[in-house]
Amino acid sequence: MFRITLAAIIIGVVLCFFGVKEVRLASVANTKPQTITAEDLINNGYGENAHITLTDFVVIGESSLFEYKEDNKDHYTRIWAPLVPINHPYNIALHDAGNDEEKIKAVKAPTNVDIVLLSKSIHTDNQFRNMAYAESVSGLIVNDVDSLGSDELKHLKRDLRDTDLSKVLILEHNRKPSGIGMIAGYLGGGGALTLVGLGMAFVSFKKR
Repeated sequence: MFRITLAAIIIGVVLCFFGVKEVRLASVANTKPQTITAEDLINNGYGENAHITLTDFVVIGESSLFEYKEDNKDHYTRIWAPLVPINHPYNIALHDAGNDEEKIKAVKAPTNVDIVLLSKSIHTDNQFRNMAYAESVSGLIVNDVDSLGSDELKHLKRDLRDTDLSKVLILEHNRKPSGIGMIAGYLGGGGALTLVGLGMAFVSFKKR
């Protein structure tokens, strides 16, 4: 009985926690994403809508971080990809290098960026390349509810040593704001489970 009671309380609290996070995101994001360039996002922020379709960006592939399970290194679970505006000196240098491999290798990746794309839906190298060469990517700026973990900070900092990773904008790829139904499910289900668990704990305590 104790384990069931504890499980109900823990699951209920977790559901409420996610519900509160979704409420916070929904309060700053519309169902329809706004289209914004990387340069505008950096200079002016996302305004009143954190749900965006980002354009005119370049992915810094060599500075990207890939997470995978030890038993399947060909399947990524999460990736973090630094982005810069299309008019960044890095991209201009790559363009000027043309197809000269030596010149391309000589182009140094930027160590200071303002946007990091987090993706939980890119699982292969081909999917990563498709995203990198796409004209746009959509998702939510999730800084209000999420941040980079200690492991991500440690690994990203090696290549992004001049970046303040506590202030970088985190764009979660393909994430959308939750609807009222999902939020109600999180909060209602979480609240109900928590109350049931607490009630069971109270009854158990009274019997002692």
